[in-house]
Amino acid sequence: MGTPQKNPLQADKEPADLEQLHAAARGNTSAPLQPLSDEDDDLEKKPILPSEAGDSMQWPSSAYFILVVELCERLSFYGATIVFYPYMQNLLEYSQGEANAVYNAFNFWGYSATVLGGYVADTYTGRVRALLLFAGFFTFGLACLFFQALPFYWNDFPEDPGWHVNMLFGTACFFIGLGMGGIKSNVSTLMADQMRNASGKAYSTVFRWFYWCINIGAFVGILTTPILHDVIGDKKILEDGDEDGTGYWASFGLPLITFLTAIAIFYSGKVMNLYVCQPPTGSLLSRCYSASKFALKERAAAKECGRYAAKEHWLDWAAGSKEYAQDAADFKIALSVCVPLLYFPFYWLCYNQMFSNMISQADILDQPSWLSPESLNVVGSATLILMIPIFDKFVFPFLSSRGWNPSPLRRITIGFFLVALAMFYCGALEVFLHQRGRYDENDDYIADEGKTISVWWQIPPYFTIAMSEIFASVGGLEYAYTEAPKSMKSVIMAMFLLTNAAGSIIGIIISPVVKPPNMVYIYFVSGGWLLFLVIPFTLQFRHRQARVITNDGVV
Repeated sequence: MGTPQKNPLQADKEPADLEQLHAAARGNTSAPLQPLSDEDDDLEKKPILPSEAGDSMQWPSSAYFILVVELCERLSFYGATIVFYPYMQNLLEYSQGEANAVYNAFNFWGYSATVLGGYVADTYTGRVRALLLFAGFFTFGLACLFFQALPFYWNDFPEDPGWHVNMLFGTACFFIGLGMGGIKSNVSTLMADQMRNASGKAYSTVFRWFYWCINIGAFVGILTTPILHDVIGDKKILEDGDEDGTGYWASFGLPLITFLTAIAIFYSGKVMNLYVCQPPTGSLLSRCYSASKFALKERAAAKECGRYAAKEHWLDWAAGSKEYAQDAADFKIALSVCVPLLYFPFYWLCYNQMFSNMISQADILDQPSWLSPESLNVVGSATLILMIPIFDKFVFPFLSSRGWNPSPLRRITIGFFLVALAMFYCGALEVFLHQRGRYDENDDYIADEGKTISVWWQIPPYFTIAMSEIFASVGGLEYAYTEAPKSMKSVIMAMFLLTNAAGSIIGIIISPVVKPPNMVYIYFVSGGWLLFLVIPFTLQFRHRQARVITNDGVV
């Protein structure tokens, strides 16, 4: 007789502890993933996979293709969006509150689309085809963005854009957000898929270097596109007497060209059959729905028959079903994994100040003529480019040698604390601005004579926010991938990214009060609230935070 297959939800055959169930569902005993090919998109010969020896890994060639593509995609995204705020305020003539609302709405849509991208990949297409599909949407959006900024498309450039410019700008935001969402929910997961023989803290290294490439692209984009619109084209005299360059079509053209290059690189990797990709698993939502329906039906029947006994989780009632047991187990883990993510929207609310209100703050600080307010974002990217290798090669190995291997959730806690400190700093800077000047009836800042504040005082919060990313953002990526069931990795990654959309919703809600005189309260309240949430986050997940990453996995 053959050995009966173990049911992942049966307490008498499997450990009831959820963490052990996590290990089973993450695929420790599963067959290796198969790469995509043109002849058969799901099955092909097994490729040579990376090996891990201690802390070192061999990286497959497919990983380098994905890293280059992500670098180009982030250059395109940040290069285009870093100038959104000044473009809306100076050329489209939106108020600060309107520009803030539009930016947060765009951010919300982009990170909401991650759920669609993850669902499409896990259910229908697989990650490679999903990336190509959403890359097409992203490219179309960049093309619209470039075209609507061309002078001949305006009614009277640069004074009167006309309704058609605003409509095409909105169309561009829609498709860029859609494409970005689908790409983000799949590219980091596809990257980790290439490391199928890696385990434990190797994934920490993978995601740190993935994030390093993100910031190489962001650094180049943030550094170049603000310069392009300033040096190309005529100057526009603004209401406050300042000048702004009108060559935004050049700032939007560079990301378009870069991303077309990224698509060519990524597709060449597909043609060469380099990528390892988990095939789609069918209708994920319907399977989870059916498993949930079965579990609830079984629980109701047990109550009616008088055989009801409390279980650890209501989905455990599907344990007796061969058809629904695995889906119920995966869904149970997914729900558990998503709970810590509920705290992230408040982190992203603070983080997103870099791309909106901190730019407006820089605009009223004393700055050299060659520096545009949005260019200070390059400090964050430069910090990450410098510090990620230092942390990966020196800091974390040193801490590990002293017996401290912080889990992803513990690193997330540190990141929350750092970004809250950055908000307090920005709030204190606003206090100094109030002491050295005033806002007039039009919310324009007028500094007292001889009491200006240098824009270089903004460097510390950019540095601190960047440091928080090493802990919170990278830790979140690692947590979402390593803890997710193998059938739901793109979806769980999308749920993590969706928290950024939730942060944007909060930003939209508070946008009516986002005015220069109120920014003291905005910074202190947002930072203070996140700092307060660190307490329940630490207490609620203290047992998970105690788990560490080793070469053998999560323990």
